Amino acid sequence: MTSLSQPSKEGIHRIQDILLHESVRSEAVNPDDLSFQRAYLPVLGYISSRWVLRSTLRRNINALYGLLHHSFEDVDRTLQSCIGSCMDKKSFSDSSASVSGLRVFCTVTKCLFEYATHFKNAVSQHACFSDLVTKLVEWSEVWALGVCSSPPQFNDPIADWSPDSKTIAIDRMKKSVDALYEVVARAEGSTLRPTPRKAEALEPGSENQILVDKLNMTYDGPGIHHTGGTPRHDNDDEEVARIQVVPTHGELTASEDPYLPANIPGARHHLPGDSMERLVDIQFRLLREELIAPIRASLLQVLDDFQKPPSSKTQLSTLLEKGGGLYRTQSGSDSVMFSMYTGVKFKNIDCDLKWGLAVDLEFDTPHGLARNPSAAKRAAYWESVGRKRLMQGGLIGLLWVSASQEVKFYIGAITSFPDDLRKSAVASPDTLALKVSFFDSEAEVRILNALHQRRPDEEGTKILIEAPIMFESIRPFLESLQSPERPPPSIPFARYLTHPDSGDLSNVEIDPPAYATPRFEFKLGCLFDSDQPVNLTLRPHDALSVENARDALKAHSRLDPSQADAMVNVLTSEVSLIQGPPGTGKSFTGVELLRVLISSGVRPVLLIAFTNHALDNIVTHVLQKGITKKIIRLGARSNDPTVSQYTLENILKTKPPSQADKAARQARQKVRNLQGSFTQLMSTVIAETADESQYQEYLQLHLPDHFNALYTPPSWIQQVFDQSKGWNKVAGHGYKSDGLLDFWRNGEDLKFITPPPVNEEGYLDEGTQATRARRSGRRFDALSVDGSEEEEDEDGALTEPEEEDWLARMADFFARHELEIPTIPVSARDLRRLHKDSNVWDMSLDERERISEHWNTCIRELAWDDQKEEFNHLKNRHAEARKTLAQVVDRSLMERLFNMGLPMSQLDVQRRMRPEIANLVRDKLYPALKDHELVQSPPKIRGMARDVFFLDHRHAEESGGDDSASKTNAQGKYTRTGDIVVLCAYLGQLAKVRKLLSNEVATVIDERDAVQLINHEDNDEAAEILVDSAEQVQVSKRILLRTVDNFQGEEGTIVILSLVRNSGDNPKAGRKIGFLKSTNRVNVALSRAREGLYILGNSEDLLASKSEMWSNVIDQLKRNDQIGPALPLSCSRHPNNVVPVSKPGQISIHAPDGQAAALRIATRD
Repeated sequence: MTSLSQPSKEGIHRIQDILLHESVRSEAVNPDDLSFQRAYLPVLGYISSRWVLRSTLRRNINALYGLLHHSFEDVDRTLQSCIGSCMDKKSFSDSSASVSGLRVFCTVTKCLFEYATHFKNAVSQHACFSDLVTKLVEWSEVWALGVCSSPPQFNDPIADWSPDSKTIAIDRMKKSVDALYEVVARAEGSTLRPTPRKAEALEPGSENQILVDKLNMTYDGPGIHHTGGTPRHDNDDEEVARIQVVPTHGELTASEDPYLPANIPGARHHLPGDSMERLVDIQFRLLREELIAPIRASLLQVLDDFQKPPSSKTQLSTLLEKGGGLYRTQSGSDSVMFSMYTGVKFKNIDCDLKWGLAVDLEFDTPHGLARNPSAAKRAAYWESVGRKRLMQGGLIGLLWVSASQEVKFYIGAITSFPDDLRKSAVASPDTLALKVSFFDSEAEVRILNALHQRRPDEEGTKILIEAPIMFESIRPFLESLQSPERPPPSIPFARYLTHPDSGDLSNVEIDPPAYATPRFEFKLGCLFDSDQPVNLTLRPHDALSVENARDALKAHSRLDPSQADAMVNVLTSEVSLIQGPPGTGKSFTGVELLRVLISSGVRPVLLIAFTNHALDNIVTHVLQKGITKKIIRLGARSNDPTVSQYTLENILKTKPPSQADKAARQARQKVRNLQGSFTQLMSTVIAETADESQYQEYLQLHLPDHFNALYTPPSWIQQVFDQSKGWNKVAGHGYKSDGLLDFWRNGEDLKFITPPPVNEEGYLDEGTQATRARRSGRRFDALSVDGSEEEEDEDGALTEPEEEDWLARMADFFARHELEIPTIPVSARDLRRLHKDSNVWDMSLDERERISEHWNTCIRELAWDDQKEEFNHLKNRHAEARKTLAQVVDRSLMERLFNMGLPMSQLDVQRRMRPEIANLVRDKLYPALKDHELVQSPPKIRGMARDVFFLDHRHAEESGGDDSASKTNAQGKYTRTGDIVVLCAYLGQLAKVRKLLSNEVATVIDERDAVQLINHEDNDEAAEILVDSAEQVQVSKRILLRTVDNFQGEEGTIVILSLVRNSGDNPKAGRKIGFLKSTNRVNVALSRAREGLYILGNSEDLLASKSEMWSNVIDQLKRNDQIGPALPLSCSRHPNNVVPVSKPGQISIHAPDGQAAALRIATRD
């Protein structure tokens, strides 16, 4: 679009040439013929493409449609001729291109529709318009009937589509044609419409095929495969290797949605379905979208606010007034929330050992706890939220709107350490300091210019937008997928991992592990609990050995039968899947698998987990069971003290330095030396005043007479200067006169001959004496005849400073130089005259200031080119040195492979939940789940008449007040941390529950939940939680408070699950229950408890939501009398005495303090 606005207008002329071509044919006959399918149709597609229609260059859009308007008779003639010809021959393809009528009708219809809406008089001005549209209606219906008939009457690619796909595609096309026809009908004042002919009804296909067909119809490829053959933006490419990992400004502000390929077999893609290149392409694009989606959504929200009238009240204007904060907006079901920081100022550019160039930024501290008057509390706040906000490696964007309203967005990574942020918070309550390494070199150059020019009033508005993304955790994976050092064909397991068009892996034969040679055998004796050693082996290539091992493991090992099957399947397959319901021992099986691998000498083993917590959990099991201590924990984010000693960083500390370490030290020293050179360069760039050596060089070259005059002053000035050298002004006044240039520029010679003021009586005022003495230092030494010092009073003023005495002494001083007392110059000549007069010592103080400032400007400008060159030189050398130093999406892979038929082992015996709890997930999700004998007879929950119960209440979720706190009581038997767990569905609820419980018990909040709260609106409250997380309390008064998402893989003796969602007494049909709609999350929530599960919520809301999962659960609870409006309490000594409790405070009445120290658990609904 931009090229269309160029003065040459070459783009417009080329489009015009195509539209007006005299010989456009559907099948070229002569050399001068222009192909309708390959040239004419793409131009119409371009004119009506989203890329054009969403462009902000409205003038160019109008120019395109104006071209169509003025050429319409020719366009009509071409369309009628070419489409009519294709209809006659029953095909829209030509000899070299396969084209569908669907594409032709959709493209032409959309182009005409957009033209008619851009030019309201199009129909009335062109008599042929309505006739063309009528023909399109007839042609499209004939074509639709033809491709849907059996056999097809048209030779068209769509004829091979599934019936459902054809139906959906034709319906969409007909809607476009109908919309165009209505435009014509309205323009002509007519509602006449030819009787439509319906396409033949077709049998629907499979559910998966329907999804694939829908995706194929809306497919719009990347780069040159995009509609019109033009990429969406400057970073849209068909090859992922050419895509910049960091999004560009054009990409983030593009009007079109990004290209996101479907991660399912059969979906359309520009690369072959069974190729590893396609898999890498999909994984790269989807993973990268996770990285950039939050920052893109944040930027577009801010830009939308910027484009609104200045008088509009927007979140942006509010936050600019407040000095930054949390930006929150809701658009339908989508919400955008991010942190925004204002008042951005550039302070310097440094070199960082890891990141390269890093910009020192200063910006406004957000309001709230971050601006607490107490430096200690500010430090504590940032120490807590720093785990989630402004964290090192986090992604941050600089939105820079110039004074001319030019908008530019630069992305960078935060390089500051958390302690740096904390220190800046301590230093000032109003501003924070941060280091950011920007990925776009344009940002570095622009910031360098800003530092050099020092014109903040012309720098415009600068805002920092923080994305809640740990960029450094994703970047290496993306770069690895792009790496030419490991091309996609070299990635192993391609025949399992790629996307075959059939989408079926059920018949794929899985080979044994590559390391398992024919003679290799696994040692399985370690899987038996026996006093005598068990000699059992498994040879993966020996079927008899495999079956013998399977039978022996099932019969005598500590594995249950399903675990034994899974173990054997894993050991005999190079790719294996294990799935199991909650409590079936997935972690246990994984640890035992590691035991077998290590006992059999299979190493190294790479263990990958979804979270740091999960990884530390399994490593802890390996260590506790004594399987091995030869472990290296990669990554530094381990909160387990036992595991942290196995981190790579800590292990290296215990090793003696190697030759590689010495080489690394040398490389590191080289980097640091370059950093020193860079620091020195930047000090000259940001210095407001050039140093004296630069002045000397400039004056010698450009103003030699001025140089000679300045550095050969009159003898009396030389004497005053010599006797004043080394004397500083009083601390706090800032000036130290070390050189002759400063002496001249500050007018020290003029101050020497300036008479001191006198009081009304004719004597020097004592205050003035002291002030002058402090200002001049020891300058009066020059007035001493014998070199002796004058006596001073206590204030430092000269004694007896009568004016006559001063004049006499001055006269005597200048007489020794054969001079009269000079007159103080007060002239105000312009720069031109000052440059002609080289007698710099005769210039007034004002003239000296102006000419020296002019010289300073010239010096900095002359040095600027060299400084920029040196800047780039050092930057490149630093990057090379760092390189040398460095050298010494929603559908999981497991789910996709399983859905494609790859065999999966399933664990079916659970050892966690009492059967009544397991039943809640068994009936709907795991019908084959069995209960191990260990959980068949669990103890009853003391103080409760039911071990599983749903407190069904109608307190609306926003009712607030004390009535919103529902409390229950668990007897003092449950005294260990983790015996009682309160699970919350939402982060916001977690903070509120903690408040309600603060006077009852001490809550223990997991760090994962606490840091995620920083992204919640209760930001300050979350920070307080983190700061206070280390309270010292009795164990008997501690409960765990967690969100469901962050309690996955863990368990508790008693779980209290608060469902939050509660509309009160009148639930509506189709009630939205948000989080609770997810079957996976409900599964986690219901399967964490070992002995007791208590759910608080509104059953009518859950039923009204039409959730099959909750309908099944509530029905089961009703059958077992485990649901009601009041909690059934009972004494363990009198179990038949049941007391219903439904209101706050009743527990204390019926069970004051319990039999021991009662725990009072509160949840907010």
